Amino acid sequence: MVERSREEVQAAKRECDEASEALDRAPPKKHDDEYDRKKKDLKDLSTLLAELDQAMAGIIARLDEIKEKIEKLRNQPPSFLIIEIIGKGCDSTQPSITNLLPADGSLLNSARPPISAQYADDGAGSGIDPLSAQLTVDSVNVTAQAAVTASGVTYTPGANLAEGGHQATLTVSDKAHNTASASWRFTTDTVAPVAKITSHQNNQYLNTPQVTVSGTIDDPSAALTVNGRQVQNAGGAFSLDLGLTEGSNSILVEALDQAGNRGSAAVSVIVDTVKPVLSVSTLSDNASTNQQILNIAGSATDTSGLQGLMINGSTVAVNNDGSFSHAVTLAPGPNTIIVVATDAAGNTTT
Repeated sequence: MVERSREEVQAAKRECDEASEALDRAPPKKHDDEYDRKKKDLKDLSTLLAELDQAMAGIIARLDEIKEKIEKLRNQPPSFLIIEIIGKGCDSTQPSITNLLPADGSLLNSARPPISAQYADDGAGSGIDPLSAQLTVDSVNVTAQAAVTASGVTYTPGANLAEGGHQATLTVSDKAHNTASASWRFTTDTVAPVAKITSHQNNQYLNTPQVTVSGTIDDPSAALTVNGRQVQNAGGAFSLDLGLTEGSNSILVEALDQAGNRGSAAVSVIVDTVKPVLSVSTLSDNASTNQQILNIAGSATDTSGLQGLMINGSTVAVNNDGSFSHAVTLAPGPNTIIVVATDAAGNTTT
């Protein structure tokens, strides 16, 4: 556009110069005032056009320089201008975030633990912008469900968190747009340890007060007690010698894991060290008889109940009142008759 306009100016100057030369070639005659005026006008116009041409040449040269610079900028990578303004009354300090709950690295036995933090701006700062606070739990923004104030944020999950590790992150800015951020981790474990007593069954009879209680625990780090006595957790197994008393006894195993969850297992056992009472009324020891078949009769009783009665290896039924009767075939000569009563605890009387 500028080059075309310059060409038009140059053409106009040439026409002006040609007109002035044509005027000079006119037949000699007395130059009148009209000639002088035309000559002056052509000269002034030619001078003006020359100045205009020179000015336009300068503009074109400047435009070429600008074009060259633009091309250089296009070929350069992006650049940025950072302006930092520091002066009286400016706030360049980010807020502080404290009192993170649950504590970083903590182990909890709650599936819905309160999650909170406190924040504050420097005393000479611009003040906290509560609308800038954002809380995420496991990368999920929960700010809308949290209680947000100018001094902190509190959130309680509406549903149980999954078992295992979790991360909370809080970001907050002051009114000068200084931003602070804090992240903390915690682990939820709400599953109680499972203990099992494998050495004894519930309602089992024992014929000795000294027993060894043993079993398993599914948490190798849980603390264990047996009837209140601490016992070593040997990688998920335990064993303890325990003294019991005559009669009914409770054996209680309690387990406490690192998160504070409690598990337990219990059995009730009966200690019976008293032997059954047995009497045979048929014949006395070393007696004689002419009977080939002898009916052996008597009674057998026990406080914990008879487990069984045997005569010469044969099982014999005992009536509810403790009486029994059993026919034994005798051989000529001496015969030995053995009657054995056994109670539920394994005590025997012969």
